[in-house]
Amino acid sequence: MNHHKWQGSLLVCLFLPMAGQAVAHGVECGHPFQYAGTVNLAAGNSGSVGEFTVPAGQRLQIEYVSAGIRLSTADGIAAFSVGTTAHGVFAWHPLPILRGYAAVDRLTSGVVLLYADAGSLVKLEINRGSGGSAAQAGIGQFAVSGCLYPQEKRPSGRG
Repeated sequence: MNHHKWQGSLLVCLFLPMAGQAVAHGVECGHPFQYAGTVNLAAGNSGSVGEFTVPAGQRLQIEYVSAGIRLSTADGIAAFSVGTTAHGVFAWHPLPILRGYAAVDRLTSGVVLLYADAGSLVKLEINRGSGGSAAQAGIGQFAVSGCLYPQEKRPSGRG
């Protein structure tokens, strides 16, 4: 039907001007953000936390998180969580576990929608089972990407 052709043409017209622009959940992102880090897991410790600070005056919308660790055995376990503070409230957000390229790899990778206040710490926790893998030192890697927006000002007298 002609009606469907017109809708397809309209969509093409709407998306063509945005070519090359970063888009965050359908909204143009003027300040794309990403951070990559490592987490050192000392021998005998089952986990550690990497962190970074959201720039002052900006609110971070986190859109993608990935992390990984190589264990000493293929039957080892791992867990990943992201911690954020939104409107002054801190919360941990567990992430799904994926198998990696090798049987000893544990990964997490996926689209999320989390927020972090200006100046707050974003934390990425990497844990491994307390068995054989924890007996050796290890290194976990992580990456967080999203978009920075100006921090909303709250009217005085409101919490």
